Amino acid sequence: MNINPIVQQNEPSIFRKVLLLALFLAPVAYISLILSVATHEIIGHGLAAVALGGTFHGFKLELDGMGWASIDLPSGASTIDNIICLAAGVTATTVTGLVLIAVSYHIRKRLGIRLSLLILSFMCLMEGIPYIFWNSYHPVPPGDIGRIIALWRSVGFPGEIGIRIFLLAVSGIMFCISTFFLCALLLQGIEEAVLAGKRFSPQARFWILLLFLVIPGPAAWFLFDWNQLAPGIGLLPCIVGAASIVISAIILYWFSLKPRSDIPGMNIKWYHLLILYGFLILLVAFIYGSRMRHY
Repeated sequence: MNINPIVQQNEPSIFRKVLLLALFLAPVAYISLILSVATHEIIGHGLAAVALGGTFHGFKLELDGMGWASIDLPSGASTIDNIICLAAGVTATTVTGLVLIAVSYHIRKRLGIRLSLLILSFMCLMEGIPYIFWNSYHPVPPGDIGRIIALWRSVGFPGEIGIRIFLLAVSGIMFCISTFFLCALLLQGIEEAVLAGKRFSPQARFWILLLFLVIPGPAAWFLFDWNQLAPGIGLLPCIVGAASIVISAIILYWFSLKPRSDIPGMNIKWYHLLILYGFLILLVAFIYGSRMRHY
């Protein structure tokens, strides 16, 4: 972390760059949300079922980020096989998120790709880690962790409380670290994209944090109903998740990663936006069409 002399932004072009960046990242965020759910269902549950000798029939996605995988394990599958298959979803998204952070670190000057990978990493980690934490805190089906704990209890395996405490501790720590670290990387990337390695003035930083973190972050948390995964848990995950984004933004107002000075900035063209929004429309149409076919 570093605090450097702050550049003052008075050029009208800064507003245009920020607007274009916001328009670029908005569809990237939603597409990343859907890709993270697809990773959970396909790479996680689907491939695990096939690897265990079962069948992956397909998957279903909802517009709010909910998803299901249709799988069957062999009739003689053991309890451990079922637990592995259930755990594969959150494992896939968590591992994918960590790998994407490493990949984005090596993509220095392609800021559009780097920021997109960071957002996809954020979505994958927030799809996996909070799922583990909140379904361990409130271990009820149909959530995967709730089903794992129910299976564990049904066969009389020892240490249920210890497992829950372990999952809560590890996922809670990972949640705090990953939320702040990814928010810091996003702010660094935004400064590099808009100012080519310089720093925002205090007033500009306030509005940037508000526009890119404080408003969309809590909104995303509250738009998903966690009662679908853990019935009866209420709004607690949304409140804690939203607070984590706001607290991270407050800290980043004062302490943030130094932007790299060798970055040329990001030149967003209108055709970039047309491609992104066109893909977004096709994705929404696909999900909505698939949803209608199930009725």
